[in-house]
Amino acid sequence: MVAWLGLEPHRTCGRVAESFVAREIPGGTLYFLASPERGIQLHRIRHDQVYHHHLGDPLQVLLVSPEGHASIAQVGSDLASGERPQLAIPGGTFHAGRVAPGGSFGYALLGTAVWGRVMPEEVERMELEVLGQSFPQAASLLMVFAST
Repeated sequence: MVAWLGLEPHRTCGRVAESFVAREIPGGTLYFLASPERGIQLHRIRHDQVYHHHLGDPLQVLLVSPEGHASIAQVGSDLASGERPQLAIPGGTFHAGRVAPGGSFGYALLGTAVWGRVMPEEVERMELEVLGQSFPQAASLLMVFAST
């Protein structure tokens, strides 16, 4: 799959391959592959984006809004258990992702669509502990995400 899609190691998103660049408006899509060894590092961009689950295990996504509201969503195909195949992430939201434990594949292949071109220098990375200090109301959920 890595070779078929041309996925390359990425500093925040496991392995990535750009799949479409919009010409009329800034934006585009890319594939990303998360594994237990290469999850999605905590980061944010200023643009809205939507994750799309394609194959494999669900992806657990930690979301922390600019106001410090924290939640965990699961992007996957098991609708009966509450998973959804898409997840909208508003611009400015810190997010991290990991392959949900207990899966049978050991990876999650997703895509993301972004409105606005994302330049590498615009990606703001963050450590969970530092984010928890900035948003004490989210600290307990951040620790749950970090420990499971």
